Amino acid sequence: CTVAASVRPVAASEAISADRLETQQRLLITIRHRDDVTNKNRLKHVYNGNTRFYQVISVTDRDMRRRALDIIATYEQDNVV
Repeated sequence: CTVAASVRPVAASEAISADRLETQQRLLITIRHRDDVTNKNRLKHVYNGNTRFYQVISVTDRDMRRRALDIIATYEQDNVV
């Protein structure tokens, strides 16, 4: 299912493991309210021809009126050091 979303970075961290630089970004994703989004989901984000998959950490109803969901998700990227 395709939905419109606002995707904003909120934090990032880096660590070196097995000669790889691992970067983890934490994002705030806002979408219209849906009942089928949980922390067991993985989200696909396609933007300007690039595709990323995000692991959902938490889902909250923004104003408790069932209008919007705020989703905290992470994205990991490995780079050779």
